[in-house]
Amino acid sequence: MRNVNPNALSLAVAIAIGSSVIATQVLAERRLQIRPVDVGDNEQVEFIHSEVTVQPTLDDDQQPIPNSFTTTYKAQDVLTCASPSMGFTDILYSIDSDVTSVDLFETGENNVARKYTKVVKVGDKSVFRFTHDLAEKQLVIEVRDGMTHRDLVKAIRAQWSVILSLEPLTKIARPDQLFGLLETVDKRAGNLGTTGDYVALATIEVDKVEVNDRTFMRLISGGDQPPELTHLGKSLFVNDEALLAAATSAYIQVHVLGEELQQQALNDLLAHSKPVGYVVHAEDDTYLVPAGYPKLAVAQAPGEVIVFHGQMQNPHDIAFVETLHSLWQEAEGINPTPTVVAQVKKYGSSGISVGKTSQPVRIKLQSNL
Repeated sequence: MRNVNPNALSLAVAIAIGSSVIATQVLAERRLQIRPVDVGDNEQVEFIHSEVTVQPTLDDDQQPIPNSFTTTYKAQDVLTCASPSMGFTDILYSIDSDVTSVDLFETGENNVARKYTKVVKVGDKSVFRFTHDLAEKQLVIEVRDGMTHRDLVKAIRAQWSVILSLEPLTKIARPDQLFGLLETVDKRAGNLGTTGDYVALATIEVDKVEVNDRTFMRLISGGDQPPELTHLGKSLFVNDEALLAAATSAYIQVHVLGEELQQQALNDLLAHSKPVGYVVHAEDDTYLVPAGYPKLAVAQAPGEVIVFHGQMQNPHDIAFVETLHSLWQEAEGINPTPTVVAQVKKYGSSGISVGKTSQPVRIKLQSNL
C-alpha cells in the first residue's frame, strides 16, 4: 500500500473545496424582479410583475461561456399580482417547459457594450435568434429551420385558430399568439429536428444606440459578485418585449399565413418600442435617457435579488395607438396636433387563458411636433 503524505492530502482537499466554492459562486443564480407601478383611480399600487433567474451559460463540458448568460422564465411561476395587460414576456411563464433566453455579449474597452446575440429556447430547443450590433442600423432575426417545416406549420394552424390572423391595422402579433406558437413547439419538439440551423426571418431598420460608455445590464447582474447600484445605473438592457413581438409577427406573417413580410410594420414597431433600453440609478439623475427609449430604475440590489422599477410597455398596444395617431393626423391634414385620447381594447385570446381582459385602457397621446 502506498503511503500518502498527510499534509499533501490536506492540501489537495483544501484546493478541491476551494475550487468548489469558487465554482458555486460563479454559477450562483441571481434573481431579477421588475416592479411596475399600476396607476389606479386614486392610488399607485406596486406589484412584482416578473421575476427571472440569471446565471452563466454553460458549454457542453459544463464550463461557463465567457460573456454569456442565460435568463430563465420558470414554468408555472406565480406572480405576486396579475398585471393589467399581459405582455410577450408574461406569457413565457405559462409554457409547460421552461423558456430561456441565452445572451452572448460583445464588448469593447472597459466592457463598453457593442453587440448582442440572443437565442430564445423552449426546453432545449432554440426557436428564434436575434443579432444586433449597437453601432449599426439593423437588427437581424432568424428562426430555427425546423420551425419552417410543413408538418410543424400545419400543426400550428390546426391547433391555434387565433394565430391565423394579425391585428389588421398594424400587422403586429399579440402576446397570446406567441403563447400558441411556443406551446405547439413545446409539445412537438421532436418535429424540429436535431440540428440547430437557422434561416433568415427579417432584417429590421433600427436607430444606432447611444451607448455612452455603458455596458450590458445582464453582464453585470449575472456576475459572481453582487453588482453595485451605481454600476447597474450606467447599463443597457435588451428589450425582450420588442424582440418577441417582432419575431412573432414576422413568423406568423411569412410562415403561418404565407404572406409577404410587412417590412414597414416591423420598422415602425421597433421605432416605437426600441430593442434596447437604459438602466438608471433611482437616486442619480445625471445620466439622461434618450427620448423614446424604455427605462428601468434600480434602487435595490441586496445580493441574490435585484429590483428594477419601470412602466410596462406592450409593443402590440403601442403599435396600435401609434397607428391610430398617424391615421388621425393624416385625416386632419395637420402636422402639429393637440393631445388625443384614444381607447385601446386589450386583445384577449380566443380559447387561450393567459390573463385576457376586455377592459379598455385610455391612453393619452401628446404630439411633440
